[in-house]
Amino acid sequence: MASAFLAYLGFGGPTTKTEAVPEPPRPEESGRPWAPHLRAAGEALSRGDAKGAVRALQAADQCALACGQWEGMVEVGDAHLRVADASRARKVLVSRAHQNYLSALYCARQQHNLDGVLRTAAGFAALGDRESVDQCLLIAEGMAETANDEAARGRVRRVTARMTARHSA
Repeated sequence: MASAFLAYLGFGGPTTKTEAVPEPPRPEESGRPWAPHLRAAGEALSRGDAKGAVRALQAADQCALACGQWEGMVEVGDAHLRVADASRARKVLVSRAHQNYLSALYCARQQHNLDGVLRTAAGFAALGDRESVDQCLLIAEGMAETANDEAARGRVRRVTARMTARHSA
């Protein structure tokens, strides 16, 4: 009786709606605390539960931001785009993806991580944000020059050519 009353008031019990708790991380998710939430978002999306996917993405977003790793922010941004295609909140989710990519760019730049800057450029390209892609490529070019790394310069040139070709097509 007491538990039913507490449930009625919203303090737990069998009738209280609970959010799905993600399973423990899988070995391939080690060091990626946002990954179980992304998995939960994907599972919710496959069930047609766009609202559940958005809730899981919010948790993934918080984990990725707390970790400060560009990889997490890019993965969460990508997931926002996948969910946006199945949700009524498309504009909000695309905007959130953009914010994730901006955060990823900031972290990658601070960490002097060329892979992160180039991967972030790909995220912005998926959004169709040519101005941000160009900014990422300028940052990548500067990083390669500062490092005086010919292999990195070549890689930036190849990525720039590929992205320019896609944009022109």
